Amino acid sequence: MPVLSLDCLPVELFHEILSYLSGCHILKAFYSINNYLNGILTGYNHYMLDLSASDIGKNEFDLICSFLRSEQIVGLHLGQNPFDLANRFLSNFANQQPLTHLRSLWIDDTIVVDRSFLTRLTSTIDLNILLSIRFDRIRQNDIDLSDSYNFDSLKHLTLRSSNQYCSLSKWAPTHLTYLHMFFDSIVHMDILIRANMHQLKSLGIGIHCDSNNIQEFTNAFSKYQWTQLIQFNLNLSGKCERNYIVW
Repeated sequence: MPVLSLDCLPVELFHEILSYLSGCHILKAFYSINNYLNGILTGYNHYMLDLSASDIGKNEFDLICSFLRSEQIVGLHLGQNPFDLANRFLSNFANQQPLTHLRSLWIDDTIVVDRSFLTRLTSTIDLNILLSIRFDRIRQNDIDLSDSYNFDSLKHLTLRSSNQYCSLSKWAPTHLTYLHMFFDSIVHMDILIRANMHQLKSLGIGIHCDSNNIQEFTNAFSKYQWTQLIQFNLNLSGKCERNYIVW
């Protein structure tokens, strides 16, 4: 029976396989098997790192920092880890080139995004070039950077509060196709939806409506013109159910 060598498989096939895996697991599974695979890993430029995973130890993290170049990382998920990998990662790459090719950033609810954390984050990552942002916990009273970001490139936005968005930017993004958020006011909802309604494909709205403002909500909503929308979640009493698209 013939034996199939990994060296016989085309690079394109490996790239397709790697696109389904976290960058940490890619290096753990394929690094240092042979020179052919190491060459593929070196040339692959679409690493998505999940540094919230509990199965990533110091050795795996050291390999990430020593092997990957900043321009190879396109997706990043930060969360608390027993080895404090989020802060270690930001400190390590702050001393290297910025993550200029990063397109997706998720900071989960195990990390509080306050002024100190955001300062370290933005020393490595330019938020204005991101296509997808999800922040689960922002300490908005500690942040007022509304003049700093316009999010011109943003297509996916997930936040737990529209007030949190206002602490980051005073401009509404205009290229969103995915918007899931709890809106603290109907005015916030109207501004963000109206700026993006013609290209929105997925919309999740959480907003508190009662007898005092339900008519205002329905009046605003009746004026929207949808041309691309295929998914819609609505919760009028609390935070919306969100089907997250992470990367």
